[in-house]
Amino acid sequence: MNILVLFDGSENAMRAVGFAGKLAKMASGARVTVLQVVEFWETGAWGFLTLPEEKQAEAINKAKQQAAQSLEKASEALAESGAAVVETAVLVGEPVATIIEYAGQVQPDVIIMGSRGTGPVRELVLGGICHKVLQLAKQPVIIVK
Repeated sequence: MNILVLFDGSENAMRAVGFAGKLAKMASGARVTVLQVVEFWETGAWGFLTLPEEKQAEAINKAKQQAAQSLEKASEALAESGAAVVETAVLVGEPVATIIEYAGQVQPDVIIMGSRGTGPVRELVLGGICHKVLQLAKQPVIIVK
């Protein structure tokens, strides 16, 4: 079984990691990939038009390093749960498009993500990553509360 867990460092994301660990334990030999997408604004992208190229690369690398550090806790939890293979990935981009593209490449059997619980009114007004991934993913999606 190939499991893709979406991670943002939140408590809800850690609950999704915990659920993925339980699922991996039931499916012996499961491969779990934990993906964190760094949004452009987290890298300082708002200033990219005026930042020199080396500063842009520096901002992106810093954001990716911070994301990789936050993934360590998720990786440890999954390894303790008995997942056969645990991998992590950090990508930079618009979250939904990046998630859907990555899922298309790795072809997981299931995508697991935490719900932020922002409520139905905010979901209707702003749209939500969970909602959009649920609509656009070709794979089954499990949202953990």
